[in-house]
Amino acid sequence: MRILNDKILEETGVTASSTSEEQPLDFIYGYAIYASWTETAATLAGNIKLQASVNSTDWVDIPSTQQAVSGSGSFLWNINDAFYGKVRIVMTVTGGTASVTAWINGKGI
Repeated sequence: MRILNDKILEETGVTASSTSEEQPLDFIYGYAIYASWTETAATLAGNIKLQASVNSTDWVDIPSTQQAVSGSGSFLWNINDAFYGKVRIVMTVTGGTASVTAWINGKGI
């Protein structure tokens, strides 16, 4: 059985956007990504979402994964039947400054 448990994003001082490392999903059929953010200056506003790729060049938003970001908070995505090759997390800040951390857990064969 293949198991993932990796930190994929850790960044401070985010004022525009931050993109995690791409995470290969070879032999992974389901995964969960946990992201937490902290407002570090001004009033934080923006969004956070998951993107998928089959070739590491073209990235598309995974439907229904975008979440609003304000203040300090966290979110957990639980994805089943992931048949694309890679996943990443993208945080876009439209106001304020944030620190963000994200982890992935996955299971497969």
